[in-house]
Amino acid sequence: MQQNDHSGIHSIHIDLDKNILEINGEPVKRKTIVSLPASDGFYFQKGFNFDENNPQEESDRLTIKISASTQ
Repeated sequence: MQQNDHSGIHSIHIDLDKNILEINGEPVKRKTIVSLPASDGFYFQKGFNFDENNPQEESDRLTIKISASTQ
């Protein structure tokens, strides 16, 4: 997904086992940390597209939150 694309996120595909992160059907190429809710109430974090020799480099962040419906 291009940084100047303002159409928003319509679909997200995250496969932790296969190390896949796609937004709107396109592979994310930027360094990104994804935070997903875990069953214990905390968040599990996974980094995508990082250089193994420099894990502290700057990155984008994507946090997924799940909340109960109030209807």
